[in-house]
Amino acid sequence: MNKEETTKYIPEESESKINVDFDALIAECDRLRSVPKMSPKEIHYVLKQYEKINSESVDTAFEADKKLLSLVVDRIAKECGETGSLSIYDNAIQLITKKSIKKFEEIFAESPLTSAVFFPTMGAIGFRGADAMRLHNPGYLIYSLASFGSVTQLQSLHHEFIHSKQSFLPEEEALIALKNDLNESCWHIAYYVSRALLGLGQTKAQRGIGRLKEKIAAKEELAETHAYIGTARRDNLQLSFSDFLRDMQTGYSFGGEPKEIDRLILANFEVKRLYALGLSDEEIGLLVRDAKWDYKKRRYDILDEKAAQIMKEKDLDEEDVDNLVLADDLRRQIFINKTQLIAQDELKKAVKNLQK
Repeated sequence: MNKEETTKYIPEESESKINVDFDALIAECDRLRSVPKMSPKEIHYVLKQYEKINSESVDTAFEADKKLLSLVVDRIAKECGETGSLSIYDNAIQLITKKSIKKFEEIFAESPLTSAVFFPTMGAIGFRGADAMRLHNPGYLIYSLASFGSVTQLQSLHHEFIHSKQSFLPEEEALIALKNDLNESCWHIAYYVSRALLGLGQTKAQRGIGRLKEKIAAKEELAETHAYIGTARRDNLQLSFSDFLRDMQTGYSFGGEPKEIDRLILANFEVKRLYALGLSDEEIGLLVRDAKWDYKKRRYDILDEKAAQIMKEKDLDEEDVDNLVLADDLRRQIFINKTQLIAQDELKKAVKNLQK
């Protein structure tokens, strides 16, 4: 794509206060996509070769894979400036416990599409035992990074780890759940009493029940949107809003009504621009934890306020932020492709060195 074609959609740098070379980012995306890559089948074969040669020498296959994974991760950090979801691995893996695995397998035995869940009142992440074991298998991690630039189980772990950053302490989460249940019960009691005594149809109690449900739904939509985007931008090529909406509808039953779609649009917008403005998973998680849905102004209060504060400090307007979001999307695509190529290259070099 030449400069003339690019600037039809992206403003010249001189027109913007942000320092982003979009032409360079697009060129790098195109270059990385065009680099020949091994297929997953080829990667599996080369990895098995590597493990076989090592198992016949000093190292076991596991130890050899562990050393190779370390080389891959170190090189990703050096060349990309970060390691994506691998950066949360050590902290997140500690949240998977024997109790959370048992609870997950009991609850989701008949739900094969549910890969992981964060249990707020336990402060732990639930996984299937087999999937949790894969996260401890360096050979599987190398294979996935080389094949796809990311790891499916690690994506699930990252998603739930983000949920852990949106939560209060387990005992506080239990109290919040109890409070919500009591509030709803009180409104229901008020509704039935008013119907019985006054014979009223649409009552204040009904409106109270509706508001409470909307408040809880809006919070859940925001939390899932944050975890979805936070994971996708680190570990997968960016998806369109229609893909995001479809996943919210099929995976969480969100977006069934126009007002729910409006909230998802706003949640998607707020989370993406906060990431583009430089906030981390944890920083956004704390905002999501404390955020409230303002049904009158149709906004998530403190997320909107935080973005406005940063924009003011950096003297940015809405167009600047839109372009920062676009730049962030491009950088994420570059990261995934680089990660895949680095993993493949280190695997090939490792086999070659052993065969000398």
